Amino acid sequence: DLTAFAACARLWRVSLQQSEVDRHALQRMEADVLSARSVAEAEVMSARHDAEIASKQREDALGEASDLRKRLEDQRNKGEEATKASLTEKASHEAHVAKLDAQLSTATAR
Repeated sequence: DLTAFAACARLWRVSLQQSEVDRHALQRMEADVLSARSVAEAEVMSARHDAEIASKQREDALGEASDLRKRLEDQRNKGEEATKASLTEKASHEAHVAKLDAQLSTATAR
């Protein structure tokens, strides 16, 4: 009877030790899962941050391109206005020269 009791006690001790080993293994697995989750969350946060930076850079580039298009259009308009003003000024000058020439011809003819 004592031998059977000792065997049962030994089995019970082994069972407790196995339970403890199983509990520690489960705790390690849970810690690994939490660690992997933390790493995945950090990677997601990093990817979101990178995407936000890329989006901001894209917006900035589009804004810059829009500003450059507007400046180019403004310069073209100024160039056209200057050309028109120059042609108008030239025509006015030629008309003045023609008028003076006509006056000279009239004065010479007298």
